[in-house]
Amino acid sequence: MNKVQKYPDAVWHARMFAVKAHSHQKYGTNRPYVVHLDEVDSILITYGYGSIENRQAAYLHDVLEDVVSLGVTDMREAGFSEHVVYIAEFCEDDAGPNRRTRKQNTYMRMRYEMSKHRGDDAHVIWDAVRVKLADRLGNLRASIRDNSSLLGMYIKEREAFRDALYQPGTADRMWDEYDALTGIELTAAPNRKK
Repeated sequence: MNKVQKYPDAVWHARMFAVKAHSHQKYGTNRPYVVHLDEVDSILITYGYGSIENRQAAYLHDVLEDVVSLGVTDMREAGFSEHVVYIAEFCEDDAGPNRRTRKQNTYMRMRYEMSKHRGDDAHVIWDAVRVKLADRLGNLRASIRDNSSLLGMYIKEREAFRDALYQPGTADRMWDEYDALTGIELTAAPNRKK
């Protein structure tokens, strides 16, 4: 499949923006970071949430968190919509001295954001939740595929992540996969070295 068929221009623009932004980063077992972003995009498409804006957000969801030199102004100047910028902001981890504190702060903010968005603008928050969930699914899949020690961390964070973001009727099939992947015992993971 060629670029035009796989990536509409707006999605290709987001992908190239992200490739450049994350050019200094590797993912998993020393792969280009875009491998993760492609997987997040693919997950959204697979589950039926592959709108242009969601797909753009799939590529941009880690930019604000990982690339100190870029901010929301850069995204806006690059032509990304407020909807896409909001999703990228939503997905960004909050500050904190360690992962546990960062995640606690982030999940508290996400719950607050979810409580704010009701009625006509509720779709914005649910798109953000779906992108964040697709991100976590991508991380889980990679952890299982690569026999990564990160799998245990994601399993330990299962309840906090789910409590923060789960709402019935918003991506239930994605949550089913999340529950299945985080229910794996570390010793039962495929190809895990003993």
